Amino acid sequence: MFDGSEETCWNSAEGLPQHVTIDFGRAVLPSRMRIVFQGGFAGRECAFLAGDGDALAPLNAFAPTDSNLPQEFDIECPTPVRVLRVLFQSSTDLFGRIVVYSLDILGRDA
Repeated sequence: MFDGSEETCWNSAEGLPQHVTIDFGRAVLPSRMRIVFQGGFAGRECAFLAGDGDALAPLNAFAPTDSNLPQEFDIECPTPVRVLRVLFQSSTDLFGRIVVYSLDILGRDA
Protein backbone atom coordinates (compact mmCIF):
# COMPACT_ATOMS: atom_id res chain seq x y z
CA MET A 1 0.00 0.00 0.00
CA PHE A 2 2.88 2.37 0.74
CA ASP A 3 5.62 0.75 -1.37
CA GLY A 4 4.50 2.06 -4.78
CA SER A 5 4.06 -1.46 -6.14
CA GLU A 6 0.85 -2.39 -7.97
CA GLU A 7 1.51 -5.99 -6.91
CA THR A 8 0.91 -5.40 -3.19
CA CYS A 9 -2.13 -4.25 -1.24
CA TRP A 10 -3.70 -3.98 2.22
CA ASN A 11 -6.86 -5.94 2.82
CA SER A 12 -8.98 -5.78 5.94
CA ALA A 13 -10.72 -8.56 7.77
CA GLU A 14 -14.50 -8.92 7.54
CA GLY A 15 -16.69 -6.56 9.53
CA LEU A 16 -17.05 -2.85 10.04
CA PRO A 17 -15.74 -0.34 10.80
CA GLN A 18 -12.21 -0.72 9.43
CA HIS A 19 -9.37 1.79 9.55
CA VAL A 20 -5.79 2.58 8.57
CA THR A 21 -3.76 4.60 11.09
CA ILE A 22 -0.61 6.44 10.03
CA ASP A 23 1.88 7.71 12.62
CA PHE A 24 4.13 10.27 10.93
CA GLY A 25 6.51 10.40 13.91
CA ARG A 26 6.51 14.22 13.83
CA ALA A 27 4.02 17.07 13.54
CA VAL A 28 2.62 17.48 10.02
CA LEU A 29 -0.20 19.30 8.27
CA PRO A 30 -1.86 16.75 5.99
CA SER A 31 -3.95 18.36 3.26
CA ARG A 32 -4.92 15.67 0.74
CA MET A 33 -5.21 11.90 0.41
CA ARG A 34 -4.80 9.92 -2.80
CA ILE A 35 -6.17 6.37 -2.63
CA VAL A 36 -6.71 3.41 -4.98
CA PHE A 37 -9.17 0.67 -3.96
CA GLN A 38 -9.87 -2.66 -5.58
CA GLY A 39 -13.24 -2.31 -7.29
CA GLY A 40 -15.93 -4.07 -5.26
CA PHE A 41 -13.94 -3.62 -2.03
CA ALA A 42 -14.02 0.16 -1.58
CA GLY A 43 -14.89 2.25 1.43
CA ARG A 44 -18.27 3.94 1.20
CA GLU A 45 -18.90 6.27 4.18
CA CYS A 46 -15.48 7.40 5.36
CA ALA A 47 -13.88 10.01 7.62
CA PHE A 48 -10.53 11.35 8.76
CA LEU A 49 -9.52 11.52 12.42
CA ALA A 50 -6.28 13.09 13.63
CA GLY A 51 -4.36 14.01 16.76
CA ASP A 52 -1.25 13.41 18.79
CA GLY A 53 -1.74 9.65 19.05
CA ASP A 54 -3.45 9.38 22.42
CA ALA A 55 -6.65 11.14 21.38
CA LEU A 56 -7.94 11.47 17.84
CA ALA A 57 -10.48 14.13 16.91
CA PRO A 58 -12.83 13.84 13.94
CA LEU A 59 -12.01 15.92 10.89
CA ASN A 60 -14.05 15.77 7.68
CA ALA A 61 -16.00 12.98 6.03
CA PHE A 62 -15.56 11.82 2.44
CA ALA A 63 -17.35 9.40 0.11
CA PRO A 64 -15.29 7.36 -2.36
CA THR A 65 -16.77 5.70 -5.41
CA ASP A 66 -16.61 1.94 -6.01
CA SER A 67 -13.73 2.09 -8.48
CA ASN A 68 -10.17 0.92 -8.98
CA LEU A 69 -9.18 4.36 -10.33
CA PRO A 70 -7.17 6.85 -8.22
CA GLN A 71 -9.35 9.12 -6.08
CA GLU A 72 -8.35 12.24 -4.15
CA PHE A 73 -9.93 13.82 -1.08
CA ASP A 74 -9.17 16.97 0.89
CA ILE A 75 -8.14 16.59 4.53
CA GLU A 76 -9.46 19.54 6.55
CA CYS A 77 -6.82 19.62 9.27
CA PRO A 78 -6.38 23.11 10.79
CA THR A 79 -3.64 22.24 13.30
CA PRO A 80 -0.49 20.09 13.18
CA VAL A 81 -0.96 16.39 14.00
CA ARG A 82 1.27 13.35 14.42
CA VAL A 83 -1.33 10.66 13.70
CA LEU A 84 -3.94 10.41 10.95
CA ARG A 85 -6.62 7.71 10.82
CA VAL A 86 -8.63 6.89 7.72
CA LEU A 87 -11.91 5.40 8.97
CA PHE A 88 -14.03 3.20 6.69
CA GLN A 89 -17.49 3.13 8.29
CA SER A 90 -19.08 1.10 5.49
CA SER A 91 -17.91 -0.85 2.46
CA THR A 92 -19.12 -1.74 -1.02
CA ASP A 93 -18.38 -5.39 -0.14
CA LEU A 94 -21.21 -7.42 1.41
CA PHE A 95 -18.88 -8.64 4.19
CA GLY A 96 -17.35 -5.24 4.98
CA ARG A 97 -13.93 -5.95 3.50
CA ILE A 98 -11.70 -3.13 2.18
CA VAL A 99 -8.78 -3.56 -0.25
CA VAL A 100 -6.37 -0.65 -0.79
CA TYR A 101 -3.61 -0.80 -3.42
CA SER A 102 -2.21 2.67 -2.87
CA LEU A 103 -2.58 5.37 -0.22
CA ASP A 104 -0.62 8.63 -0.27
CA ILE A 105 -0.94 11.52 2.15
CA LEU A 106 0.05 14.91 0.80
CA GLY A 107 0.90 17.88 2.99
CA ARG A 108 3.86 19.49 4.72
CA ASP A 109 5.89 19.41 7.91
CA ALA A 110 4.50 21.67 10.64
